[in-house]
Amino acid sequence: MEQKENQEVDLFVIFNRIGNGIKYVLGLLYRLIYFFLQRIKIIALLLIVGLIIGFVIDLLSSPKYKTVYIIRSTNATTSYLYEAISNLNQKIENNDTLFLKSIELDGDFSLKEVEIKPIVNVSDVLEKYKEYDDNQVLSLIERIDTKNDFLEAESFLLSYQYHYLTIYTGTNNRTLATNKVLDHLEQNNYLKAINENTLTRYKNRIEENIYSIKQIDSFLSNTNKALTSNSPSSSQLMLINSIDIGGILQKKTDLLRENEGTSNEILRMQNLFQITNNPYSVKDSTLLSHKVLLLPFVILFCYVSYQLAKKLYLKAKKYSADN
Repeated sequence: MEQKENQEVDLFVIFNRIGNGIKYVLGLLYRLIYFFLQRIKIIALLLIVGLIIGFVIDLLSSPKYKTVYIIRSTNATTSYLYEAISNLNQKIENNDTLFLKSIELDGDFSLKEVEIKPIVNVSDVLEKYKEYDDNQVLSLIERIDTKNDFLEAESFLLSYQYHYLTIYTGTNNRTLATNKVLDHLEQNNYLKAINENTLTRYKNRIEENIYSIKQIDSFLSNTNKALTSNSPSSSQLMLINSIDIGGILQKKTDLLRENEGTSNEILRMQNLFQITNNPYSVKDSTLLSHKVLLLPFVILFCYVSYQLAKKLYLKAKKYSADN
């Protein structure tokens, strides 16, 4: 009996606290509505002033445009690109006119910023770690599932083949400015020399493969002639039977595929990086770029914060005086 009464008392206390909480929220909502209604004219005036100021700032400020490229790089050029872009941004931020003039980006180009980010591809990362044991790969996959930024860490940058290159400019000479940036990024004599050596090696490899393919074709042609002759000798037949024709044909196929892949690599290595999309310039639109929408609420927030701070100060002053 006593336990039942205690349970009823506990339920009464719970419902009473819930009711008090609802009353407190409703009271707070009422005071908030009353605060705005009491100052409706001032608030309306502040919003109008904010709209006007924001409109004027948007009208006078120079719009920002961005051009996004998808580029393909190699291990050798990826590290260089990130370092070169970081250095270029520092020069832009410091307004280094001598440097900008040296790359023909001085004058009325309004270059704002250059940004590069990897296009995360888990397959590229796993390809890099394929020689590691299963436990290390499993640990890597677990971290991939739980941390999105983990794959964009500096240690993985060289693993990715494709990257977003974004160039931010002002209104004037947008196309010319982006082209100048791309030309600047291509100017690295050391990497160009490496590319030239690699291209020479690839071309020599293709020529060697072509020579081997011709030798195989000549051998197959002679073998066919021996088989189709009226009276092939027994030594010829024994030699032909001992040869793995299927293996020779497979070797020719492998050489042709290798030449195809190497030819594609030669095309890709004509530049330090390759643009793989059809980029176009668009206006960079963010919340901060729309002052006409942002400023009224900023001014209103400052006004409300001032009123609340004033009220808290008066309460604290009264409490101090009473004590």
